[in-house]
Amino acid sequence: MTPTALLPIGVATLAAFMAGGLWYGPLFGKAWQAEQRLTEADKARASMPRLFATTLVCEAVMATGFGLLMALTGHDAQGKIMAALATAALFVIPSMVVNHSYALKSAKLMAIDAGHWLLVFVVMGLAFAALGG
Repeated sequence: MTPTALLPIGVATLAAFMAGGLWYGPLFGKAWQAEQRLTEADKARASMPRLFATTLVCEAVMATGFGLLMALTGHDAQGKIMAALATAALFVIPSMVVNHSYALKSAKLMAIDAGHWLLVFVVMGLAFAALGG
């Protein structure tokens, strides 16, 4: 992997992280928390630095994988965005729905989480499209 490939991966990772912060913060944070039955006391016990670090590492892994897929397939900018949508809609979200279904999670929670993953992959696709990664 060349140093120029690291820029789109870094930008895609940070964009995904920020999108998640917006999604699970002001947009759907309270609804998500209610569907998960999390209290403020539960949140206070969480190690936010550890959660954020784990999220960043996992999103960097996803961005790297997506970047490798884009390098192998040679998509143009529009193709990268379409590939991001397809990855989320055809792989990530169905996997998440299966897990949520077995965990007996609500349809509302599934929709919130599915929307998050769709947004994450769209912003990753946009980052790779904009930066040519």
